Amino acid sequence: MKIICNKEEMKSAVTKVIGAVSQKSAISAIEGILLKSYGNTLFLAGYDLEIGITATIPARVQREGDVIFPAKLLLEMLVKMDGEEVAFDMDSKYVCTIESGKAQFVIMGIAADEFPDLPSLSIDNYFTLSQGELRDMINQTFFAIAMTEQRPVHTGSKFDIKNGYFNMISVDGFRLALCKRKIEEIGEKSFVVPRKTLNELMKILSDDYDEKISINLSKKHIIFEIDNYTVISRLLEGEFLDYEKAIPSTSTTNVRIQRRIFIECFERVAVVTEEKLINPVRLLFSDNKVYIDCATSLGRIKEVLPAEINGPDVEIGFNNRYLLEALKNCKNDEVIICLNRAENPVKIIPPESDDYTFLVLPMRLNKYEN
Repeated sequence: MKIICNKEEMKSAVTKVIGAVSQKSAISAIEGILLKSYGNTLFLAGYDLEIGITATIPARVQREGDVIFPAKLLLEMLVKMDGEEVAFDMDSKYVCTIESGKAQFVIMGIAADEFPDLPSLSIDNYFTLSQGELRDMINQTFFAIAMTEQRPVHTGSKFDIKNGYFNMISVDGFRLALCKRKIEEIGEKSFVVPRKTLNELMKILSDDYDEKISINLSKKHIIFEIDNYTVISRLLEGEFLDYEKAIPSTSTTNVRIQRRIFIECFERVAVVTEEKLINPVRLLFSDNKVYIDCATSLGRIKEVLPAEINGPDVEIGFNNRYLLEALKNCKNDEVIICLNRAENPVKIIPPESDDYTFLVLPMRLNKYEN
């Protein structure tokens, strides 16, 4: 293989592809990036047997070939090299000479046939979505994906497409995030995409609502095609939470409040909260005011915020971080907080739409606190 390509284009591609490279494996091939040159194209691929990312960039191919190159080493070289172009020249024994600017590296590669085959899907279940819309939906639900493997299916987000709506749902046992958008009718589809895959997608997706992402689906895998990138992932299996039943349909007390002042209050509360020992933030919704009180071993904070409250008084406790993250992922200037009894989940929704719904489970308050 002998090629010349733009260094910045290659660095950008490697930066994204490396997200699918295994950090530590008994199989040395999946700790590297597959480079394959043909025609006027350089193909790059990383695959850790769970997620694969591929990219194509233009190249001046003087001799076709393929090799597996150490991923971290390749990226570090591209970052440190000072030339505008980078040249690769590999001999028959996989010894690669890489030149750019003043630097020349000689690195040993691995035979390309040791790289595992990427999953291939038929085109029977193929549809498109807006890149900008998908990016927004992932942004608004990612924070609620479970971090532990207690229920593996909850370590991803559910894509539930039906009745002309695209619902994305994340849940971790303490909170739920649902983002909803109306889309063109494409039939019913339901699948769960792993957290890592969504994280890598976010590095590739654009903010443009007019740009499309193509999605190809099978029973166990999904392929996202974004411009010159492809993200291939296994899907998570298992019984996902019935989110429609989990979300309360009614509430006895509704609170309309400015989101920004609520966020700023909880950021101040965070000053006296402790990570290892979770102290509930006490909230009393009464007489068009929200009374906030949090006492820890570090200190105590009290605040009173204005709000529009309809319904009986409610006193309830929360994990400060869970409530703060939900509020930060809302998009409106105001939010509606829907309350029932102190032990019931609290629902946070926008005032005039159903674009998102966040649920946060309360914490028990000690009766002797005042």
